[in-house]
Amino acid sequence: MAAVSRDARLLFIALLNFADDSGNGPGSVGAIKIKVYPGDNDVTPSKIAGWLGELDRELLSLYDFEGKKFYHVNKFLDHQRIDKPQKPKYPPFQERSKNGQIPFPPDSKGKDRKEGKRAPKPAQPMLEVYITQKKRKLSGADLSAFNIFWTAFDYKHDRARAADAWLDIVWPSGRDEKNALF
Repeated sequence: MAAVSRDARLLFIALLNFADDSGNGPGSVGAIKIKVYPGDNDVTPSKIAGWLGELDRELLSLYDFEGKKFYHVNKFLDHQRIDKPQKPKYPPFQERSKNGQIPFPPDSKGKDRKEGKRAPKPAQPMLEVYITQKKRKLSGADLSAFNIFWTAFDYKHDRARAADAWLDIVWPSGRDEKNALF
């Protein structure tokens, strides 16, 4: 851990706190920016990507699932004690062998060949158009960015109202900055 920068170590500690009980969490730069650095204007997406690069392989494993980015905290249970385990919030991390293949892929019935467990169901597809509480349409890049935000946001109470608030955000550099985060 001494081989990584101070900022990367602090990001690792923050990601430990946001990981589910399996040690997984959303790994997109935008989701991490919202969760870990919501008001820090000096923390840019490129800085976060650099810190993730420092942590990748040794402390974290970055992985993709159905086109979305996630992280897995390596040796998670060495860092956290789970008193009341919850169901995973994020897709499971599958360690890759030396040749890059996922060992024991699921068979045609969705069962893991080694352990006989069912493979997780794929995530529900995101909507192409979402109607907010104020009857506004959220679509395209705005909808994609909002969906990533909503996945990362812990207080899930009123999605339609949150979508209106998302549309009302005034970004200093315009809409492109909001969508660039995601």
